[in-house]
Amino acid sequence: MSRKSTRTHAFKLIYQLDFPQKDIDEIYDFYSPHFENSNDEEKLIIQDEFFGVAENLSYINEIISQYSKWQISRLNKIDLALIRLAIYEMLYEKNKPSIVINEIVNLSNVYGTQSSAGFVNGILAQIAVDIEKGVLYE
Repeated sequence: MSRKSTRTHAFKLIYQLDFPQKDIDEIYDFYSPHFENSNDEEKLIIQDEFFGVAENLSYINEIISQYSKWQISRLNKIDLALIRLAIYEMLYEKNKPSIVINEIVNLSNVYGTQSSAGFVNGILAQIAVDIEKGVLYE
């Protein structure tokens, strides 16, 4: 499995956080059979990203609200999940912003709407600049 694949699984789990019918452990347990082709390291990355976003959701949402002209409740749920994952990767995992943004925009082209890529790219580019400047921190 590739990093793209682990990121896709993490995104799909994070997407489910906006549907409150289950708690985070139930979401993870229900989805985990999809990891059958993943090795232990990949499973750990997926788990860390999902639970990391869930644990830091308030702060991540605060950042998104700060950089978007839309309220969180009005954002496309796919775009929102992708942005949350990207922020987590850039801010908490210290992954290189240009790589994260590129891969997240690619996912938005696959799973989002026609305007998702531009929207996601625009917000993440602004956030990345401020992360690199030290304006945003974990």
